[in-house]
Amino acid sequence: MGWFNAWVGLIWFFLFIPSIKFFFAYETFLQDSFAHTLVYQVRIEIKHDSSEIKIITEKGTYYHYNKNNYSLIVESLNSNKPVEIWYDKEDMNIVDFKINKEFLINRSSLGIGLYFIGFIISGGMIVLSTILIIKTKGWGTYELLEKYRKNNL
Repeated sequence: MGWFNAWVGLIWFFLFIPSIKFFFAYETFLQDSFAHTLVYQVRIEIKHDSSEIKIITEKGTYYHYNKNNYSLIVESLNSNKPVEIWYDKEDMNIVDFKINKEFLINRSSLGIGLYFIGFIISGGMIVLSTILIIKTKGWGTYELLEKYRKNNL
């Protein structure tokens, strides 16, 4: 059973890799799930109740719903610089903006916290699995039981 736990524990790489990308290669993290486009002309419309910001460009219309970022978005988009918009293809919701090789919207503390917890847990499980594989020489507990069998005389 030990070999099974060790090898299955390596499945935690599926959580570990996105966690590393989230902290150290954010653009690569976004490329896995979202599309991006470079736009030059931007027009902004905000609903009267501030529930939605509509960004109209020469390549389409995009939407953003986080009120905390409205003033930052409006100020940055009015600078007349090329803007790279990262968005979800299905509903055209904006994930982030990139202006002058820098991402505009700060990552949320909830996202940072969840990915940090995922990073710690998955990293710990990968280390533990690697130790189990090394200790059992990759074969598991059956061979260890054979090696250290008690004599029942």
